[in-house]
Amino acid sequence: GASRDGFGIKGPLENALAFLDYDDDGEWDEEIEPSARTSETGFFEFVHSSDDNFSTANVVILADENTIDGSSGAALTGLKLTAPATAEVVSIATTLMVEADMDESQVAEALGLKDIENLQSYNPYADTENLSGEELTKAKQFESASQEVATVIKSLAAAGEAAGLTSSEAVAVSVSGLANAIKEKFDNADGITSVTINLSDANDMSDMLAVVKNVQEAADALVTKKKADDPDFDEASVKTSVLKTAGDASLQKVAEFN
Repeated sequence: GASRDGFGIKGPLENALAFLDYDDDGEWDEEIEPSARTSETGFFEFVHSSDDNFSTANVVILADENTIDGSSGAALTGLKLTAPATAEVVSIATTLMVEADMDESQVAEALGLKDIENLQSYNPYADTENLSGEELTKAKQFESASQEVATVIKSLAAAGEAAGLTSSEAVAVSVSGLANAIKEKFDNADGITSVTINLSDANDMSDMLAVVKNVQEAADALVTKKKADDPDFDEASVKTSVLKTAGDASLQKVAEFN
């Protein structure tokens, strides 16, 4: 049978954990879910398995304390990317497709990447030697959109941890909040004007505020679920209100970042 492979890209993610998410819970189940570490180009490969889910499961990539972002050479922790089985590249763009259940054209529109033909196979680092003109512009747009979204996710996740969530929970609610905010913007759009998500304009914080609100809601839902699963869980230990303050801080940070 065929193996499955692809690339994990923000910059090329080196030594990130890639796995097939058979049960779709976003967590790696060591016993049953195939995994691999990515190479310095972000490449991963899973040896063929006869499991029914092998060819259809989403790929998840976790950047942990061992992961290097090849575009900056810096360590990159606390980012989780996902992609549908049809994708050859796992990126911020494919993550939004999965998390917000949006199609590729909506994600391209939201991130301002409509010039890129196929986001599910687009790897701006595949042939950097020979990129010129228009292709180079596309690669830079892709990288800057990815960087912007990753920065927002990371600052919100840091806020989530400060609020008392575990690292993986904080990343999960940040990604899901961001995805829901983008989805909401599409659902409320008139269908005529282009929908672009704006996370870096210090003068127009409306999108960012919507993201923070959605992250807070995702965190509240998580806390409620934890309480239901474990009656001894102390929901007061997670102060999701911290996210509100942190949201304001991350707005500042994002404004400065740009």
